[in-house]
Amino acid sequence: MILNEGGNMFADVTAFDHKDVPAILQAVNAALQGTGIRAIPVGSAATPKPGKKSGDMDVIVDEPAVLNFFKAKDAKTARKALNDYIAKQGLETAQSGINVHVRVPLGDEAHQVDIMVTPKAERVSKFHTHDIPDKSPYKGVNKQLMLAILAKQKGYMWSAWQGLFARNEEGKKGDFVSDDLDEIAQILLGSGANSKNLGSVESILRSLPRDEAADLLDRARQDPNWKEQQVSEEIAKLKQLSGMKETDVVSPRIGGLQKTQHADGSVTTNYAAGPMDVTQKVDATGKPIQSKAKYDAGIGTLGAEQDHVTGIRSTTATPRGNFATQQDATDAANDMLPTSSIAAAKGVDPKKFATFQKQMTPKEELDAMLRIARLR
Repeated sequence: MILNEGGNMFADVTAFDHKDVPAILQAVNAALQGTGIRAIPVGSAATPKPGKKSGDMDVIVDEPAVLNFFKAKDAKTARKALNDYIAKQGLETAQSGINVHVRVPLGDEAHQVDIMVTPKAERVSKFHTHDIPDKSPYKGVNKQLMLAILAKQKGYMWSAWQGLFARNEEGKKGDFVSDDLDEIAQILLGSGANSKNLGSVESILRSLPRDEAADLLDRARQDPNWKEQQVSEEIAKLKQLSGMKETDVVSPRIGGLQKTQHADGSVTTNYAAGPMDVTQKVDATGKPIQSKAKYDAGIGTLGAEQDHVTGIRSTTATPRGNFATQQDATDAANDMLPTSSIAAAKGVDPKKFATFQKQMTPKEELDAMLRIARLR
């Protein structure tokens, strides 16, 4: 299991500068005062760099401490109790999966903190404390993937929340080996290695013979969760001077979905399957910027676009075929029903959808198209 940043659970939260990490963390721990529970920052918040921004803050708390304070029977009950307790202290909370999300006001803004309840939090936090060089194309998730691959190559299994395990005869998790990073480093990288050698992708690769390092990086890059911006410092400077953006990071297309991470932190998600092609772009905080939907109805292409910044919405219908006059083409386009056609293709009763469509505003109509395409 690898730590991944989640989406925003609260509509008004914004990205925060790392200089505000101490204040945000203090607000959460103030709500936990007297419980024996302490929030420990992990990921980028564990090694904050003022001037850098993050969409949310990841922290972990010790599971035994939570179970003990709330007298909870299991982790699920403990998370619910923790969520309710923080809410009673005046901070807005929400739960999703195994996370407790907290909205932390700071000045005129609010920021999101994601809390995960895990055993041995103090020791596990070190697994998510990184020493990533400036301008590195890699992040913490890259290091975790590389550790998992390196462990597998040597007959072990890496858990980012527990430590190193042996593999049994079926190749699954076997006996526990260690959760001490110095010991793990020696097992995976050889004698003389220590926790500092596991601080980043770069330090791991430097600790291996050149051919082994090259093979490990090649294997890691084949993982669909691998993300990097591979731009040399010289090229980056030239691009900055010329006004060019850094290279976009494009994920593999899985189940029709593909994401593009842009240099400014914005993300474009595209869903393309059969006649449907829907694209949505959000900014670095997760707020929608632009939505587009196209549908090939056979007799032509139907489209709708929403600019969320200006509120401008437009629809298009481009008929397929040769027409004697422009008026013929226009008449054909007017006969095409965008959302009804899309609804029919997705198994929705076109007549019911047409009735529903009459009651919708232009924005609601686009939202309906996106929901059909499973982007909303």
